[in-house]
Amino acid sequence: MSKRNFPNFLDAYYEYAKDAFCPDIFHLWTGISIVAGALERKVWLPWTASLNFYPNLYILLVSHPGMGKSSAGNTGVNGLLRHIKDVKFIPAQVTEAKFIDIMSAQQGMAVGTKQLMHSSGYFYASEASNSLKNIYGDFIACLTDFYDCPSLWEKATQKDDVITLSNVCFNMLAGCTFDYLNKLITDDNIMGGFASRVMYVIHDEKMVRKPSWGSVDSQAETSRKLLMEDLQAIHKMSGPFTATPEFKAKWLEWFPKHDAKRQELASEKLQALLVRKGTNLMKLCMVCAAAEASDRVLRIQHWERAMALVESLEGGIPKMLKMTQSQNGGDDGQRALNMTIMELLDSNGKEMGLKKLALTCVNKGYQIQRVKDTINAMVEGEQLKKLNISNQGLSLRLLVDSNDYL
Repeated sequence: MSKRNFPNFLDAYYEYAKDAFCPDIFHLWTGISIVAGALERKVWLPWTASLNFYPNLYILLVSHPGMGKSSAGNTGVNGLLRHIKDVKFIPAQVTEAKFIDIMSAQQGMAVGTKQLMHSSGYFYASEASNSLKNIYGDFIACLTDFYDCPSLWEKATQKDDVITLSNVCFNMLAGCTFDYLNKLITDDNIMGGFASRVMYVIHDEKMVRKPSWGSVDSQAETSRKLLMEDLQAIHKMSGPFTATPEFKAKWLEWFPKHDAKRQELASEKLQALLVRKGTNLMKLCMVCAAAEASDRVLRIQHWERAMALVESLEGGIPKMLKMTQSQNGGDDGQRALNMTIMELLDSNGKEMGLKKLALTCVNKGYQIQRVKDTINAMVEGEQLKKLNISNQGLSLRLLVDSNDYL
């Protein structure tokens, strides 16, 4: 087993990539994505006679426009992963038929003395609004199916009869604005399962970055070459993972508590979005382990790091839902207006001046009379309370947990 250049690829990549331009969190998750992309379907965690976990991940970098999503993704994907031989890239803009055709090409892998075949692909789109679309087919439905890395996948078409793929594995890294997110993460995609398969890396701050003049750093190029060598070693890994008794004990303790807590959530959308937390956790554990060594052993430190990564994203899910629903505008129904009002109050410490709130809603495309009627209805329904503040006029206070209405 060859020695790595760095004790941990993820830590070394983060130090190499981080800058004053992109949010640090985007560099971290790009590093995670390229490790998953290098592993493909060549490693797995046996679970039952008919189920394995694989380390593929669907990662969405979400921010306001111009916050460095593309720069972060390009550093890892174009700078490193594209130089790993045999990693199959899916074009950012592709029809469903061509996507399936590209995925059908198989690659070989050696597991002990056996030679096995797999159909793995990596999809990178710096801007999801240009790429994650159902063009001449149902692209999103394919992504939903491929998340679980099926050993056999079939689709019947009138033109080509039955198309069959075997040993599928698919990784996705894409950038996305909040505006497009509300078109991608629809009610259908939430309840249909696609949305729960995605890990949302959210940066909702607006940064003013200090200008700097670019330069070629010889030390950075040396680090890139060493990272390439380690990523190549990760790419060569093959075979099943095992887990230590301590790792197994953590899973057995955690999962029932998580499942009970998820089912107690008032919002069915939040329940649906968290249904694959355990699966994503196992996928991340394999990525964290592979970043350290090629021995394919899951240890307690991999559990702890993967859990910290998953939970660092979890708090952003309700906020993401609120922001996307509140951006739907005046033509998308009463529910969107209710969520707009709740999101505005949530983001202002649960309290906001009535005039300011109403004006903000109007600027989002809602008619003023509709806004007034909605506020009055929410007051009567005890979701809001009107407060008289001297010298400031009327103010509104949010009385309920807005997550219950997602």
